[in-house]
Amino acid sequence: MDGVVSIIIGCYNGAKYIERCFNCIINQTYRNIEVVFGDDGSTDSSFQIAQQFIPIFERHGLTLKCFSQSNIGMVTNQALKIATGEYIAVYDVDDILYPTSIEKRVFFMIDHPEYACVRTNGYKLDQYGNKELFSANEAIEYSDNIFEDLLLGRTYNWAGSYMVRRKALNKVYNGYPVFETHYGANLQVLLATVYNNKTGYIDEPLMEYMYNTDSITHSDINYASDKNRYLGFKAIREAILDQLNIRNKYQQQIDIMYGEILLDLALTYNKELDFITEYEKLREFKFHAKTIHTYYYHKFKNNIIAKGFFRVLLAVKTQLSRCKKRR
Repeated sequence: MDGVVSIIIGCYNGAKYIERCFNCIINQTYRNIEVVFGDDGSTDSSFQIAQQFIPIFERHGLTLKCFSQSNIGMVTNQALKIATGEYIAVYDVDDILYPTSIEKRVFFMIDHPEYACVRTNGYKLDQYGNKELFSANEAIEYSDNIFEDLLLGRTYNWAGSYMVRRKALNKVYNGYPVFETHYGANLQVLLATVYNNKTGYIDEPLMEYMYNTDSITHSDINYASDKNRYLGFKAIREAILDQLNIRNKYQQQIDIMYGEILLDLALTYNKELDFITEYEKLREFKFHAKTIHTYYYHKFKNNIIAKGFFRVLLAVKTQLSRCKKRR
């Protein structure tokens, strides 16, 4: 429907955030909004709490549609079937939208019909109340073409910071389902839409993204979890490139980007064998060994894992020496 903004909210065990999340929407200055809330197999009372807000939304002239499903990792495909809006926004249940966030994005899209998407600035907010802007890089943010910046991790894709035209999103997927994964749907919506389309930017913080700085410890469990998460993000990018039929063009850049990430992760957790594996993969792309050694030496020499790092370098040196002898 013309002018309607469909806000898609996926939720898994987010009961404690729902009231604040919904109040952020109820308090929006733009009123032509429908919310499609998808509960993805929560074991808490998320779905029941969300349903209680349906009459509250109605009293404020807004629409709330709720559905639940088994825990399959993403609610976007079902939500898109239900959503009727001209514009699509994705919103995480634990984030905060400022009151004019939707209005300013809609007005931008109305004033710039040649744009398929618009993003805003925002704040990253930790559990101690510390705020940091998403970005102050004007060269990237004011670019009309952000596809490669998004693909290669040079700019952000926080849920709640962007809005896309439904017709542009539909054109990309053309009836095919969005790639489903436990690692979210932001890239599937945003990256696919901005390919060969113009993206606008509102240089104003209009949301807050919540994160916990205490959530990571250096354990084997967390190493495996972090590694799987990054591999999941890589799989999302590859699936989108497949959908756009341009994977061959970018595969090497994606492999290098995630190779560096996994190399960095192996060093952080002091995983020597994994470091060697990722190091060897990067060398296949003709990365200069000395450059990698120098970069990570300076990055980690003052870190608490410095001693472990030196052991890793020694292991790499030994491994490379053995490889040369075998060759």
